[in-house]
Formats: sequence, C-alpha cells, structure tokens
Amino acid sequence: MKKIDKAIASALKAGQALKMGNTHTDGQNVWLFGNLIATKGDHIVTVNFCGWPTVTTKSRINAILGVLDVPSQFHIVKGQLKFSTRYLPTAEPVSYNASVASNITFRF
Repeated sequence: MKKIDKAIASALKAGQALKMGNTHTDGQNVWLFGNLIATKGDHIVTVNFCGWPTVTTKSRINAILGVLDVPSQFHIVKGQLKFSTRYLPTAEPVSYNASVASNITFRF
C-alpha cells in the first residue's frame, strides 16, 4: 500500500479532511482526479471506479477497504475488474466480476 493510499484511507476512517496529490477526502467522501470513488456512511462504504479500472483507482479503493476492515479486495484480471471477498477469516476467497461504472456497497 502506498503512503498516499494509507493516508487518505486513514483520514476517511477518522472523518478528517486531507488532500494529497490527485486525491482528496472531506472525511466522508474520497475523490480521485475529481471523480467520487468512495462514500462512507454508518457502517457502510460505497465505492465506484467511475469507469476507470486503473491501478491507481484500485489501489485507493483497496486501501479504503483495508483500513475499514472490509474483507474484500479488487483485482484486474485480463482487463476484467473483479473483487474477492472472505466472509469468514478461514474461508477461501470468493471472486466476482465487478462493473467499472456501478456503485458497490460493503458493510464494515
């Protein structure tokens, strides 16, 4: 995880505003290059790749999920966006296709 990923994700979790490079948060939402990629609510986080399944977008979103202890991660496999999740700590991950333009909501 890059320094910027962890800093932005930690600020979101703490409800604090932070701007670093091309990414900023107001403590409730995260924007990357002006695109709203994450919104945190009461025990939920909604993420969206905004049509850009890039390494940077994936990295920011995965950092947010990790800091919030959401047992899911996004991957790009042969150009297809996927996410895997572990429902139980000992369970094998389950992989799903994901849309690059849809909101995906997780509970934490």
